[in-house]
Amino acid sequence: MKVFVGQPGAFGDILVCAPIAKYYADQGHDVYWPIGTEHLSMVEQFPYVTPIPLPKISLVSHSDPREVLFISRIMMARSIAEGIGATYLNLGDRPLTPSNEGETVEEKKYRVAQVPFEEKYKLSWDRNKTKEDALYEYLEASGEYTFAHLDQSDGTFYPLPQESNNVVKCLPVAGYNILDWYKVITEASTIYCIESSLQCFVDGLGDDIEDSKKFLLSKTHTFTTVSEKWNKIYNGH
Repeated sequence: MKVFVGQPGAFGDILVCAPIAKYYADQGHDVYWPIGTEHLSMVEQFPYVTPIPLPKISLVSHSDPREVLFISRIMMARSIAEGIGATYLNLGDRPLTPSNEGETVEEKKYRVAQVPFEEKYKLSWDRNKTKEDALYEYLEASGEYTFAHLDQSDGTFYPLPQESNNVVKCLPVAGYNILDWYKVITEASTIYCIESSLQCFVDGLGDDIEDSKKFLLSKTHTFTTVSEKWNKIYNGH
């Protein structure tokens, strides 16, 4: 059976959905992933899928240009899937479908895909250890250090709840993607994250990182992730 992963972006959703793709591939299905060109390099590191690059395209009208692009790419992906008789997994949830009571976005994706939720913690990819080592050296990450991802894309900053003498911050580094941070993250003595694509990556690593090392920060009293693998801290200021 041919299976299309209906999730053209963005980074966090890709990392959440990758184990779904592998689950189907492991069952012997041919898995295709129509993906925005800006995310292509990451999906190319998933050896169990065949990426299909999707260009920037506008097929609908919407007040939010991000929705225009997202929905347009989903429409294109559906059309390709139908053209070859493939099963389309509506993981991007467009058009919107009803959620179960209390269900998170992540739980909904796995329900729609009919994949056990525990698969989410089995993220797998072709590691580029050369780039991992180079990034580790570039950041001078050695000895006992705290890894911290504290900046949201909207400019919101989350302070560390306690002082640390040696902090390696997760900031964009040209030429590297999220997957290349594996060594820096797994060798840290403590990990602080906000809910983000980086947190989705760490979450997917499952038992690669001891739960006691991971702290998830929020400025509200609620968290969207249902993972029990984090020590959750309300850090409102």
